Amino acid sequence: MPAALLQPVARPLHDLLNRYVRTHAVSTSQQIAARFGLGRAVVAEALEALRQENRVLKGDFRPPDRDSTPQWVAEGIFRRLRVRSLQAAREATKPVSPAAYVTFLLTRQGVIGDASAPQALGAYAGVNGVVRVIEQLAGLALPASLWETQIFPARVRDYQPAMLDELLSSGEVLWRGHRQQGAQDGLISLHLSDYRQETLLPADEGKPVTLSLLQQALLSLLREGGGWFVRQLVPRITTQLAQEPDPADIYSAMWDLVWRGYLTMDTWAALRHFTSSPAPRPRPGAHPPQPPQSRQLCRQP
Repeated sequence: MPAALLQPVARPLHDLLNRYVRTHAVSTSQQIAARFGLGRAVVAEALEALRQENRVLKGDFRPPDRDSTPQWVAEGIFRRLRVRSLQAAREATKPVSPAAYVTFLLTRQGVIGDASAPQALGAYAGVNGVVRVIEQLAGLALPASLWETQIFPARVRDYQPAMLDELLSSGEVLWRGHRQQGAQDGLISLHLSDYRQETLLPADEGKPVTLSLLQQALLSLLREGGGWFVRQLVPRITTQLAQEPDPADIYSAMWDLVWRGYLTMDTWAALRHFTSSPAPRPRPGAHPPQPPQSRQLCRQP
């Protein structure tokens, strides 16, 4: 045996325990004491001295079992375990392929109900399916022309316009205009009435704006509450303004308020007509083409 190994040392027990923890993973005081036939108090005292020297670490490094005595690990071993744990975590969270990500998005949005299906079929059905789509897209402003031609049909396999009208007329769902886009379209968001405070933005997005006298008169009447048919508003506006406005101006003012988020209606019919009607070419000196003179109830969102 080499003579160096036969030389006396100052702290043989500390060196022995330090060598043991450097060659093992996490060990408990009881395991170390049993390995060398020592008392747990003696082992704990020596390991605590090594901890004060930053040579070993004490803590809960693995789930406890029947052995509830303190757990110990060498500082170098702990660093290697930590690096390997981080590497394993990075491997578990590495990006998926683009195809897998697109499939996840389509499934999450209800565009496909079964990733293995040969054709993309809407995952939802019926009025409850329409509610689910609105819940997912609540507050998102999309072109009015797309809601019933692409958004709902792609997600609700048996979608019918009557489903949306039923939800709007019952008050369970409401829509809000954001701005007009071109002559026959505009941005519309849908909201569940129970959560409108969370998804419904203020009209004109809360920005200070100037409204015409006609628009102010319309809003003043509608603030009285309830819903109004257009034919009911005309005589009241005439009384308030002390003059009879041109009907075309009334409808233009109302639709401007719709696209700015001040007014809404209890069905989608007017928007269907607005987005599907061809825009006529205006005659010189005539009023610009107006949206359909809807008979639906107008109210504030």
